[in-house]
Amino acid sequence: MDTVGKSKSTVVVLGDAKASVTDIVTKAAEMAGAAVVQEESVAGLVDRVANDRPLAVLVSMTAAEGRDLTVDLRARCSTLALPVIGLADAVTDLSFEEAYAAGVDDVCELRERSLGRRLRQLADLGPISVKDGGKSVVIADDDRLMRLLIGRVFRDAGYSVQFATDADDAFDRVVDPVTDVVICSSVIDAAGTERLSHRAAAQGSKAAWIINTPPKEIPTVRGALGKDAAAHIAVHDAFQSPATLLFVANELMNSPAVNHRESARVLYGATVQFRQAGRSERDVGYLYNISAGGVYVRTLAPPTNWDELWVEFTPPRSERAVHLEGTAVWTRPYGPGGNASVPSGFGLQISGGSQADTLRYRRCYSTYLAERTAVGA
Repeated sequence: MDTVGKSKSTVVVLGDAKASVTDIVTKAAEMAGAAVVQEESVAGLVDRVANDRPLAVLVSMTAAEGRDLTVDLRARCSTLALPVIGLADAVTDLSFEEAYAAGVDDVCELRERSLGRRLRQLADLGPISVKDGGKSVVIADDDRLMRLLIGRVFRDAGYSVQFATDADDAFDRVVDPVTDVVICSSVIDAAGTERLSHRAAAQGSKAAWIINTPPKEIPTVRGALGKDAAAHIAVHDAFQSPATLLFVANELMNSPAVNHRESARVLYGATVQFRQAGRSERDVGYLYNISAGGVYVRTLAPPTNWDELWVEFTPPRSERAVHLEGTAVWTRPYGPGGNASVPSGFGLQISGGSQADTLRYRRCYSTYLAERTAVGA
């Protein structure tokens, strides 16, 4: 399938696609004035990108192939700002989590209008280059794929990125005064007779430190760091999406502002349905963080600032969804750069809903926050 006109932007379908899928994609692309191209391999896409930057790359999330293709693409084009959208018949929490872990930017139900909204917004933005925001991160991990995926998140946020594969390789970089953030695997941090984070602190490092570790090892790592270190070093679940590391880095680097908030923002992921107030057509995104008075939703189709919205999602420690009303007080379209402190999406200030749902959401949030605070998350 190749329907490219000389003046048209393109949308690339990567991998095999059924005719029913290409029909929907073609109609959605027409909404953005774009033509559709199919590339079966990442190598073919890389060759195409050299001469033609597509609006977006689409992959199927119904099989492992889509995730594998995205990982391969991110590895080959690690510095390229190219949005990837996963397509699914039905979107679930697992769809989003697997997609984000592979480097996909958003997951969209296989519906013409939902996909068309994303492509239209990307068409309005045009090709984007990453802008240097004057911040620096060192990523110390012996897993090449992990380095690439984390590096992409921080590069998109305007960081200059350096990599290290062991403690000795990392040391000079992490103690450099220009380093703002260090993300280090627990294996590298614990290598040698003294922890790398302790050695860096002894050398006067002022960088925000995040130790990335499997969830079952988090209590052990926290204990080994000691109480003094725990105040300025975060221990992060390595199985979470790489974008959550950006959230943790921002919290550590902006602690004065964080401490003066009316309520704490807490990482929390769950599928969320949202729509314009009073309208029936809905879209689906994924929660990035929550607070007592609002939520942040990841999506490549954010609404317009000050739009009134209805949202529905299952809050933490609950088996029932809540229906809430609110205002989109801050939106961020896709666009890597120095102010990209969160993924594309929108911040919703909660303004209403049924009294029962509003109270239940706040109760669930408070319980979740207390649990996270108790374990130092």
